[in-house]
Amino acid sequence: MVCSLVPIHYYQCGFRVMSMQSLLDTENEKDVERLDLYFTLSWENQTVQLIPNGATERVTHLNKHNYVNKCVEYIFNTSVADTFEEFRKGLYKVCDKDILLFFQPEELMSLAAGHVNYDWTLFEKTTIYSGKYSPTHPTIIKFWNVFHQLPMEKKKAFLCKCTPSTVLHCAVKIYK
Repeated sequence: MVCSLVPIHYYQCGFRVMSMQSLLDTENEKDVERLDLYFTLSWENQTVQLIPNGATERVTHLNKHNYVNKCVEYIFNTSVADTFEEFRKGLYKVCDKDILLFFQPEELMSLAAGHVNYDWTLFEKTTIYSGKYSPTHPTIIKFWNVFHQLPMEKKKAFLCKCTPSTVLHCAVKIYK
């Protein structure tokens, strides 16, 4: 598993040396050896050994892919494992984990955080009314006619009054 590595840089003696992608793109064996890298990573003011005895295992042209994979694994998984576990426990307290399996990650993100791809027509169609109000009520029709003419910032401000944020969630309730 190697994701986009362009912004990830490794450090040697506190200096940025090159991106990991550049390391992978290096064709010359001697250029890799000149970097004098070992299977360690400087992370949060500590030296982390990426493999057992990583401080003695040099990065070579042959094992540079393994080195980068170990760095990515540590940065994106191992280093945040404890924090993620606490998040997971909290999430499962409020959401049934079996139900979560039905969703794709993007769908869960949209449910939890909303999205900023504003589809105001969908917002109008999914709005739930109460009391004497309905989508065909003259006041509601006038409201939506005016609303759709508002500039984006005013629409977002309105959204903030109706919901706790300026992002759209799956359904929004508006009450009189």
